[in-house]
Order: sequence, then C-alpha cells, then structure tokens
Amino acid sequence: MITTNYVENLKTVSQYPIAVIGNFRLNEFIPVVRDMGRKTNAIYFENLFIFLNGNENQRNYDLILLLESGFAQYSLSDFQKLQNLFPLTRIVLIAGSLAEGEKRTGNIPANVFRYYWYQWQDEALQQLTAFCRRRISTWNLPKTSTDEERLTQTFSTLKDRNRYQNSFANTLILASDPAMREFLTVFSKKNSTKVFSLNFYELEKYIEDDDFPIIPTEILFDVVDEDFDATLGTVRYLRKRWSVSATRLILYYNAPRADEIRALTDSGVQRVISKPFFFL
Repeated sequence: MITTNYVENLKTVSQYPIAVIGNFRLNEFIPVVRDMGRKTNAIYFENLFIFLNGNENQRNYDLILLLESGFAQYSLSDFQKLQNLFPLTRIVLIAGSLAEGEKRTGNIPANVFRYYWYQWQDEALQQLTAFCRRRISTWNLPKTSTDEERLTQTFSTLKDRNRYQNSFANTLILASDPAMREFLTVFSKKNSTKVFSLNFYELEKYIEDDDFPIIPTEILFDVVDEDFDATLGTVRYLRKRWSVSATRLILYYNAPRADEIRALTDSGVQRVISKPFFFL
C-alpha cells in the first residue's frame, strides 16, 4: 500500500480517500498516477488481493479506481465482491492497451465506468475533478443510469456547457456518419442558439461561400479519415476560414496518441475527444 500527498486541494471536499488498485508502475498509467497524486489523497494497492484481504478494506472510499493491465484481469466475481463491500462507492476502470476491446465481451458490469488508458487526460480527469468537488459529472450519476444518460452528461462536461450556454453559441457539425451527425445535432440543440449540421464531404462547396448558413462560435468535427496528415490538413483548412479567437474547434478522433493531440492543438484545435466512447 502506498499513500500519496496531494497538491490541488480536492481532498477537502472529499469525505473519504480514493483507492487505486493495479499495476500503477506501467508507463501507460503514469498520467493516472501523477494526476491522482497531485489532485487527491489516493491510497495505492498493487493488486486486488491485497486490497480485499488487507485491513484497509474496512474503511470507506469515495472512489475505487481499477487499473487493468491485461485482458480480463478482473472477473465478474471481483466486481461483485467490490460492490458488496462498498455498495455506495463509485467504481471506475482504466483499461490498458492489452485490455482494449474487453467491453464487448460483456464482462464489465453496467454500473462500472470504463475508460481506455488514452482517454484519461482528456476525459476521465475532468470527471474526477468534478466528482471530487461534488459538481455535476458522469461519475455522480446513479449506478442505474443508462448509456444515453452517461454519454449526454459526458459531452456536457467536456464542452463546458454552462460557459457556452451563456455565450449563445452557433454550432457547426461536420460528420459524415449519419448516426454521429444526428447525435451531435440533438445534443447541440440543447446548448446552442443555432445548429447547422453538414456531411463533412459537402463542406468544400460551402466553406468558400460568403453567405455561409451560420457564423460558428464552435465546430464539432467527427474525424473518420485514418490518414492523420489529411486530418491535420483539414484542421488548417478550417482555421483559415474561422480563427482560433472566434471559433472553438472540437475533434472526435479514434484513439488519439499524445503526439497527434499535440500536433492538432498546435494547429488550432481546442479539444480532442477520443472515440470509441467509454461505454461502447
């Protein structure tokens, strides 16, 4: 067991500590360990056996964070034990690279929130901060919440909903997938004054038009092109038309890596949200 000190004072609003269980020395979990150490008074356990059989399992926790370094590392019976011992504690699982795809096997209970390791910094970390501060967040939803409710709340948090409600945002949606375009449209109508959705491949015939349907204050761009250089070129193309100061650009991108995120943000993207989403 290892106890960390914290820098950002989230512990003052958390009644109980946070338990982090798993191989926290793996490189892909370094950002998780670093942020937990900075933001919380976390207690680390090298494996679930130590956690369940040690004296510490008699105390209460605000949150149990499982680090999954291999496929099916945690069984359904493991989750059941945790839920029986801590019925009021939120359980979140961070899946490492060797555990990607496990969600589709049905081995993860519906009331466990699951993220891929590369989703930590841009998605899960915001939920952690809101959760510790007792603000509205996906992690504060009831354990019986549906996938739709979780996704809606996740997008609300990631888009800084209150800020953009107050700014009367005009939202431009660029998505070639009809289902994604419909979802982003429905969601954005709750937060924006005006929404214009467009198949990405139709953009070229509109973008040079002086009479563009809206003057966007934010653009939601669902990336489907697997060619990163092509995506980067599109971002620069968008930035020639709409400046960073006037228009917020958000990308939904398949499993972005750290170097790709840096290149995109350097080119004028304010946020990169990874796909697939945590419950898919």
